[in-house]
Amino acid sequence: MQQKFHIYLNYLFVSACLLVSVRRENNELIPNGNTRIYSGDFLLVLANQSEADAVSDKLSAVTSPIS
Repeated sequence: MQQKFHIYLNYLFVSACLLVSVRRENNELIPNGNTRIYSGDFLLVLANQSEADAVSDKLSAVTSPIS
């Protein structure tokens, strides 16, 4: 059973970015307001260049690096 991240995406992201897709196992999901993020999911995030470092820092604080 996958573990759910108990984080709020509003905390992670600033207004100038968008969660474009979630890759889970062999599936590509287009997220909506009901999408849950699970351990092992890969997120594709689009951000303004001026906000990219802030978004990356926030995501790095709650995730593990890809090995």
